[in-house]
Amino acid sequence: MTSKAQRRSRKRSRSISLPGGEIATAPPMQGSREPQEDPRKVVIDARARVFGIKPDEAATRGTQADCCIASATGDRVAMQEAWQGICTSRRNSRLRNGIPDGPKCSTFTMISDAMQTDTSLTVDLRTGEERDAAAKHARQMWDARINALPAPQMIRAIKEALDGGINGQGAELWADGKPTTRGAVFVAALRALTN
Repeated sequence: MTSKAQRRSRKRSRSISLPGGEIATAPPMQGSREPQEDPRKVVIDARARVFGIKPDEAATRGTQADCCIASATGDRVAMQEAWQGICTSRRNSRLRNGIPDGPKCSTFTMISDAMQTDTSLTVDLRTGEERDAAAKHARQMWDARINALPAPQMIRAIKEALDGGINGQGAELWADGKPTTRGAVFVAALRALTN
């Protein structure tokens, strides 16, 4: 029979005897206080590898569209706000109409964003119908602005960028660390939308 001290010592040593006389270090046990790797680092490294950019830039660039906007000249803030407005209006419209948005049946663990409190203490007092109407109006407004762009290539670039994911399924905007031809058209379309 082993004593408590011997059991504790064995637990601390954390070695496993393998066939052939080899010894390996055991994996950390559940509830142990060993430092864990930050899960955001894995995502940032993957983005940097896929997009061909520096890891410090990958933290702010989640999609190919973000990479194209960041590499553009001119008023990048206005272009980013226009792109976020287009994406938000589309997402709100789809969610208000009960259309699923985003990948479903995914088993990937999602990392939650940092939560922040609205300090203005505003509450949305609109009814469901008013929210539906506002979402529909915003979507129609952005669709009208997109359809009024001067070239059909610009319209197609915006619409395909909306349907593409991180890998740009159908609309590759970014490759080898720089915008593709379609990415340049996408940036020109956003620039036209902001003027």
